[in-house]
Amino acid sequence: MRILFAKLWRDILRERVQFLAVSATIFLGVLLFAASYGAYQNLKGSYDATFDSLRFPDLWVSGGDLDAFASAARAAPATAAAEVRRAGEIGVRVGGASVLRGQALSLPDSGEPDIAGVLVGPGQPLDGAEAGVLVERHFADHFALKPGDTIELSQGETWRRVTVQGVAVSAEYLWPARTRQDILTPPDDFGVVFLPAGLAAQFELPRQALVRLTPEAPGSALTRLKELAQKAGATDIYGRDEQPSNAALQEDVSGFKELAWLFPFLFLSAAGITTYIVLNRMVQAQRANIGMFRAHGMPTRELIAHYMGYGLVPGVIAGASGTFAGVILGGALTHLYTGALSIPLTVTHVEPLVPVVGLGAAIAVSLAATAVPAWSASRLQPALAMRGGPGAGLRFGPCIERALRPVRLLPLRVRLVLRNITRAPLRSLSIVVGVILALTLVIISWGMIDSINFVTHRQFDQIARDDARVFFSHPVTNTDLSALESLGVARSEPMADLQVAVRSGTSIYQTELLAFEDGTQLRGFHLESGAWVTLPDHGALFGQVLRDRLGMTQGDTVQLLISGGTTALSVQVAEFVDEPLGAPVYLSIEELRRSAAEVGIDPGTLVTAAALRFAPGTDPIQVRTQVSAQTGVQAYVDTKALK
Repeated sequence: MRILFAKLWRDILRERVQFLAVSATIFLGVLLFAASYGAYQNLKGSYDATFDSLRFPDLWVSGGDLDAFASAARAAPATAAAEVRRAGEIGVRVGGASVLRGQALSLPDSGEPDIAGVLVGPGQPLDGAEAGVLVERHFADHFALKPGDTIELSQGETWRRVTVQGVAVSAEYLWPARTRQDILTPPDDFGVVFLPAGLAAQFELPRQALVRLTPEAPGSALTRLKELAQKAGATDIYGRDEQPSNAALQEDVSGFKELAWLFPFLFLSAAGITTYIVLNRMVQAQRANIGMFRAHGMPTRELIAHYMGYGLVPGVIAGASGTFAGVILGGALTHLYTGALSIPLTVTHVEPLVPVVGLGAAIAVSLAATAVPAWSASRLQPALAMRGGPGAGLRFGPCIERALRPVRLLPLRVRLVLRNITRAPLRSLSIVVGVILALTLVIISWGMIDSINFVTHRQFDQIARDDARVFFSHPVTNTDLSALESLGVARSEPMADLQVAVRSGTSIYQTELLAFEDGTQLRGFHLESGAWVTLPDHGALFGQVLRDRLGMTQGDTVQLLISGGTTALSVQVAEFVDEPLGAPVYLSIEELRRSAAEVGIDPGTLVTAAALRFAPGTDPIQVRTQVSAQTGVQAYVDTKALK
């Protein structure tokens, strides 16, 4: 055994380049698994710790009798807390120039809420000062806001100046998503502010109920609370899985989990193939030595164990070092990720599954790859092995030549290639599989790039053809459009951009309603059939996601409840559009006004935005600055910034 051990290390050192390649591939596979899966577990732990610390709600409810619902929710045995606050969109102006859409949330005038708390720093928590607000961390970082600075909030046609008391982190905006349909919002276009309850009431923000469940609450508790909300007339109900920020983050976390298995599998498969090829060549080169061992009576199990050691040694070394490095890298990735998102609590720990699976996979791949060559070595006959020359296995090259007469007419060099391939079919097959795995890595990467390019082209060049949107505090007039076109805007069109709850039967889904003029040039409508259409004269176009979520079919009549209102518009489903991002509802402005008038809503109050297309060579920053200074402009959105 001592001689075999010395031979093992001598052979590994002699073929060190090949074994280093095997070890490096195994190392990378285990490293990717340990880092990705470790980061996945760390992120889950960081989110859970943050949610517990900041009392993240389990349910959000808007519309209906919120006081009655909150009272009923508090009486439920699984409820830890239930409160009603104010929450709604508001125009925000920073530095007297940039205007953007903001989300305003109320907090108690002093003290911490029992639900949906914030972590303040730098600065001080709200102390009841009427003109003092908190700004969310991402918003503050982008505009370099600090305690003592001032911003302005829109109040009708006027702006109200408030003082930044502090910078806050909220579990509801770890990722600053505006809505479920607008989770990727450029920081120039959206920010979150926290107002004292008294100040929020002066801005007449809509009310919203929040519920937090106890840790031991059963899954049925949330279903029961949603039923209570529906009975109270709620128009928008969603849990953690649909909360915009959390939904976006969980998609990202799921991506970590998927990558933790996919790419390590590819790398370890390649390592197994490489190990098999290296060891198979070594067995063929050492046929004489194997014959001598067999002639001297070496037991079969010792010979198999010896040659399997060629895979076990690099597998153990690379697996252990890859696991160790992966755990460290996973912790570093977690800190980078939580730092970028301003997650206040970072949890890092070593999941027991990581070293077990990482080292186990490395050893398993190594042993599996060496099993066939080691078994072949143990089956060689001493006399035949010591004689040298090709092995006694079946050689398909001559067989093919005898079976297929035209093959014999090929040039000798071609027949030699065929014989070399068919003489070692397993080795040839392993090379083919290795090439396939390499191509798979390339195709996956290019496939991701192609998918993103397709999505951006379809969404921002073919569907959303505008360059910017302007939101006014009053209905858009021709005078407003003319003023915009004098600032380097080639075309401006009035539009409505409203948050609505789509209700079909007992199902409700929150989305956005976009209304344009008939024949609009700034929006494209793409059907599932592949056809491009215009807005229908009657009815609405719905995103296909709404069909799947709400069970809608063409010709159905559904209700659209505008956010903050109590009256629903009745519209008919005309067609379903296929869009990469979001699931909006499209109406013509004429159809929107007609539907609103039928239920007593003033149709003149709904069209308060304009879509813009710039002239060639226009400076978007200059247009933004000039438009933001116009009277009545509450917010400006650069629709191409996301692209």
